[in-house]
Amino acid sequence: MRTTAWLLLLFLVIAPSNCEQCSEDCDDTTAPEINFGLVLGGHILCVIEQLGDEIDVTQSYFYSDFIMSYSKIYCDGTPRGPFTTNFKIGETGLLENQGIGYMSFRMDNTKDYINFTFEIQYQEDTYKIKNANYKVYYDMFKPYDGNNAHIDFNIKIKWDEGNPTAESIVATIF
Repeated sequence: MRTTAWLLLLFLVIAPSNCEQCSEDCDDTTAPEINFGLVLGGHILCVIEQLGDEIDVTQSYFYSDFIMSYSKIYCDGTPRGPFTTNFKIGETGLLENQGIGYMSFRMDNTKDYINFTFEIQYQEDTYKIKNANYKVYYDMFKPYDGNNAHIDFNIKIKWDEGNPTAESIVATIF
């Protein structure tokens, strides 16, 4: 019991200094507030490897669900979210939005960012796509202050025994 009390006291003494350091770091990167809408879309290409060649199997996932999850991460690491936008996969890999597809955000620190992850629901299973974290920082959103930032993701996914892995992610913001 005494050890627990000492550990609690030690934690209380150390914790405030860590929080103060985070606050000071964030104070150094404060920036003018920006407000923007976020509109998402894109294309996917699903491939498998067979006898050393890549074969396009995107059409096999026609009308499967594709989920973009995203969270705003504040300078100090605090997440807000996750939020999701749901798509259906078109015959050619075009992501067809199934909702309003619009969120609005504000940022006021150059270390603030939005982190994106991706999943595919195919038949009865949901597959989290490995190596598919994509971060978009304050500076990339700054030109869209007061407007919508449209992000178009182009994602190449390699399927290996039910394990989808992102081979490349290219995001165009306009």
